Amino acid sequence: MISIIAFGFVYILLGKAIMPGFESFLRGHGLVGSNYQQVIIPTGYGVFLYGMLIIEAMLLLLWPGAKSPYFVIISPEWGPPLMYYLVWAGMIFWAGWLDDTLGNRKIKGFKGHFRSLLRDGVISTGLIKAGITGLAALWAVIELGGAWYESTIQFIVIVLSTNAVNLMDLRPGRAIKGFYLASIVLFISADILLFLPYWLPLAVAALLVLPKDLGGRLMLGDTGANLLGFGLGFSLSVAAPIGVLMVMSLILVGLHWTAERSSLTTMIERNRLLNIIDQWGRLR
Repeated sequence: MISIIAFGFVYILLGKAIMPGFESFLRGHGLVGSNYQQVIIPTGYGVFLYGMLIIEAMLLLLWPGAKSPYFVIISPEWGPPLMYYLVWAGMIFWAGWLDDTLGNRKIKGFKGHFRSLLRDGVISTGLIKAGITGLAALWAVIELGGAWYESTIQFIVIVLSTNAVNLMDLRPGRAIKGFYLASIVLFISADILLFLPYWLPLAVAALLVLPKDLGGRLMLGDTGANLLGFGLGFSLSVAAPIGVLMVMSLILVGLHWTAERSSLTTMIERNRLLNIIDQWGRLR
């Protein structure tokens, strides 16, 4: 137990130490954008989240005693290996990074991306991202090895969850709050030991980012929001019962259907409870 606590302490310290470097990298290479208040801030800060996943993997390889039973909660002997998860998350990361750096911000929603393809003959970065997300989700559910109907539901949850958190990323802190609120479903319905190895590194990294996100000093971008959504969807697929996954798939389909037809921001602002949660901690 002491070794696990020390592992977590070192992980957090390393995260705090490297954060300024990622921000300098984004600013130095002109990876900035206008937020909803038209303030120019670094975007694509999800590169930090993926960096934290790599740090976790390296620490597990190097940490004394990481193979002991006490480390089973962060280095599982069941389910897909963490290195596979790192590859799938890397696919999501690079797809989001492509969208953040080369994407056309004027193209919105599924309709917008397909209209760009059918009307203008242009394959948008959003369509490429959707394709890569689908491939990563398909690979993941194949590794999970469930029955065809379970794999279908898992695929839907992973793909739509990946995009759902991104739909939230229109105001400071909203994507991370959405990630944590949706994670309540995990803690209520699933065995914590099954999802913790995949969920926890991103949850810790998101917590480190949250103060600057709430302060309007950086944007996760598609790079970060999609990565959080993928981690959440995959964790649900690994640990949640099929009944919970079916309900989540219906909720996610409904969320995307609504987002295609109206503004989620307007809906949140009109709901008193959701608006209070949305405004909590926000400095801008």
